[in-house]
Amino acid sequence: MRGKIMKFRSISSISSNDEPQDRTYLAAKEIYTTEKTFNQILHLLYVDFREHIMELKIVPDAEFEKIFSNIVQIRLFSDALLKDLEERIKAWDVQTSKIADILVTVGPFIK
Repeated sequence: MRGKIMKFRSISSISSNDEPQDRTYLAAKEIYTTEKTFNQILHLLYVDFREHIMELKIVPDAEFEKIFSNIVQIRLFSDALLKDLEERIKAWDVQTSKIADILVTVGPFIK
């Protein structure tokens, strides 16, 4: 139990003083941060890695397109989710804000 409290305190201590400090906000911010990292990795895969592989001609073009065909759709989905989460976090109200409605909306697409 003590470890969990200490972990919660360390998360709180890295937040700026003007941010809400309730657990729901911190959880929402963690989900946003994780999605942002995932989105950046998708960009790295699709732009940098893809260009490098195309230059080297390691994989035939048809196979290459099969491998990378869904990354654009996944990235667009991630962009939209990030935008929704960011808007919610920026306008966070400790008494009324939540992100469950955002997650319920995108739920069917992340199966």
